[in-house]
Amino acid sequence: MSTAGERLEATVWLDARNPDLPAARRTAFYTAVDEYYTQHPIADPRPQALDILKQDARVFAEILDSILGKDQPPTDQVAPVTPCAR
Repeated sequence: MSTAGERLEATVWLDARNPDLPAARRTAFYTAVDEYYTQHPIADPRPQALDILKQDARVFAEILDSILGKDQPPTDQVAPVTPCAR
């Protein structure tokens, strides 16, 4: 099982990318993330934190793409940002 920090990272990533993901698919995502962290434990993330976050984001996108199937657009592409009116 992933740590609380790893789970938080996955939750923030998922909520930013696909906040309306149905509960069953969200559970499948977290299960796959837990498996990923079990297979790839991080002893001390501090020296290379940014690289780890980038790698995790790529893996999270792959996991979500596999859960959603091929009929969905890839999650590693960020949607264009519309400027807010001030």
